Amino acid sequence: SVLLYQLSYGINAIAGANIYVLFNLTMEKQHFFGKKICPFAKVLKYRRKVSTYLRQIIFFVRMERIILIGFMGSGKSSLGKKLARKIDLPFIDSDQEIEKNEMKSITDIFKANGEEHFRRLESQLIRRLSEQEGFVLAVGGGLPCHADNMQRLNELGTTIYLNVAKGKLIQRLQADHANRPLLKGMDKAEMATFIATKIEEREPFYLQAKHVLNDVSIKTLMNLVRPHQKS
Repeated sequence: SVLLYQLSYGINAIAGANIYVLFNLTMEKQHFFGKKICPFAKVLKYRRKVSTYLRQIIFFVRMERIILIGFMGSGKSSLGKKLARKIDLPFIDSDQEIEKNEMKSITDIFKANGEEHFRRLESQLIRRLSEQEGFVLAVGGGLPCHADNMQRLNELGTTIYLNVAKGKLIQRLQADHANRPLLKGMDKAEMATFIATKIEEREPFYLQAKHVLNDVSIKTLMNLVRPHQKS
């Protein structure tokens, strides 16, 4: 009962292994450390429930590294922070991580070294994160579309594409263009054209994600990541 309770609040592989062992010992011998646990009929009654939890354990282990991808303005950082809090994992924003390592803002990196240098820094970050376990990662909108980054992200963890409607993205980014280096100096018409073109270019990469979330909210994200847990 304690282990099943733990399942509802972010279980780990060790607790899962304990349930697996307990379940098999019960099914095969109905004894645990020499003591009879319950009648065989009762075990059969709960077999389906335990099997469901075991499938969820496999899902949780696979979801230990959760990677949110999508166009700028799709809510990767804001939703990523909320998700990380709810499932008790650290949150990493790829842009903020690069800024911290380089001790420069993304805007200054673009100005001083250009976009190509920035893309190399993104690829280096993915390689470093392969040595880290358990996190929610929000990546920059262009990161999956350069080099073999999308393949590396899929190897790194469970990728989720936040597929926000084009019109909504344009509206959000026009209100927040000052913080977007790629949108600097554009008027609203130029911005709308640029965003539409970039989405068309990048979407083939985004669609390589393991999951595509069309109705983007913390509730739908939680339903995907922790289907048994209330959001």
